[in-house]
Amino acid sequence: MPAPGMKGLEHFAIITSDLPRSRRFYVDVLGAEVNQRGGPPGVVLAGLTIDLFPADEVGDGPMPGPEIQHHAFGISREDADAWIEHLRSQGVRFRIENFGVRRGALLFEDPDGYHLELAMHFQTPEEQQETLGKHGWVPSGRD
Repeated sequence: MPAPGMKGLEHFAIITSDLPRSRRFYVDVLGAEVNQRGGPPGVVLAGLTIDLFPADEVGDGPMPGPEIQHHAFGISREDADAWIEHLRSQGVRFRIENFGVRRGALLFEDPDGYHLELAMHFQTPEEQQETLGKHGWVPSGRD
């Protein structure tokens, strides 16, 4: 069974030792814009969101967990069902998560434990509930 389509890389995360310094670098040196979408602090560079996570806020261990270091690929809401069935058919364990009222994602790991995300955007909260609710997703109250 071939994989459904993707729109491309939607965002990725960088762990930074100094958030203001990193943000200044991306904005002043590379011409990025400060991310205004809410969620983690970050920038938008060449149309791609880069989430910036301060290293001192992501854990006590030597490396932040895979839930922070990740790559997110965009998919259309119309392809959500096909992706869910495809992941199941391949034996991939995943979970459905929300990131605000109109964002959702399928979260899973590759064979080496790298965190991957298939991110979806919705026009309305009802569209989000309709698309993801039939697969067991329940709003968490922080929506």
